[in-house]
Amino acid sequence: QGICRKIKLFIDELLNEYRFQNFKRLCELNIIKTKESYIFPQYINPINSTDNIALSLYDSELDDLNETEFRIINKICSTGIKWWHRIGSRKPNEFYINGFINHYPDFVICTKNNKILLIEVKGEDRDGTDSQRKLFLGRKWQEMSDQKFKYFMVFEDRAMAIDGAVQIDDLIGILQ
Repeated sequence: QGICRKIKLFIDELLNEYRFQNFKRLCELNIIKTKESYIFPQYINPINSTDNIALSLYDSELDDLNETEFRIINKICSTGIKWWHRIGSRKPNEFYINGFINHYPDFVICTKNNKILLIEVKGEDRDGTDSQRKLFLGRKWQEMSDQKFKYFMVFEDRAMAIDGAVQIDDLIGILQ
């Protein structure tokens, strides 16, 4: 069983690397394009909900935030954004960035000047290959999208281990 698992992990890593490299190549050839098509539902009914964070797009949001996400969204709300929404994890009708992986950032935020920000929150233990690839995909989405869309990978309170990610205080400065 141990050998089979190692072989499967090895094959999965090869497949993921192939998808990543192929995606980059197709982007360079301008074969992959972005298309603004997501429409927010009129209402949501999360089973576990919270309404204790201001400026939510909906009456209540999915209550699955970890402590870091909770602190970060509260700091973001203090900047005077228009609204925020918790992107549910891998729900079929939820927003995601489709690429070599389907990336579901943690939050979508609308600023007072109608910029749409996707925020991926990372804890101190989350700075590996998976995070690097999510950041690459998010930045590629931003680069290929309309000027009103931005992507940020945010760490709470340490020097970023991933080039291109930001600390929350830097993001707050950008938002202000």
